Amino acid sequence: MKKTLLRSGTIALATAAAFGASLAAAPSAMAVPGGCTYTRSNRDVIGTCKTGSGQFRIRLDCNNAPDKTSVWAKPKVMVSVHCLVGQPRSISFETK
Repeated sequence: MKKTLLRSGTIALATAAAFGASLAAAPSAMAVPGGCTYTRSNRDVIGTCKTGSGQFRIRLDCNNAPDKTSVWAKPKVMVSVHCLVGQPRSISFETK
């Protein structure tokens, strides 16, 4: 019985070691985009993020119109978005 317990423990250790190795080999998580800037001209906004490996988009809180968002993009890509009516009350970046 002691011998069986020892083998079970060895199998459990080997399984844990293999599982741990697979976790260590998993790709690292994406870095959230940073260094985001935009330029505004009346109702048009153009912007980008400079760093990271995730994605970003620009969200506009439009005055007297539905809010607008740009397409999701990777850092170093310029995106644009504009309010259909009026100027944006606020401009923010969303990241993932």
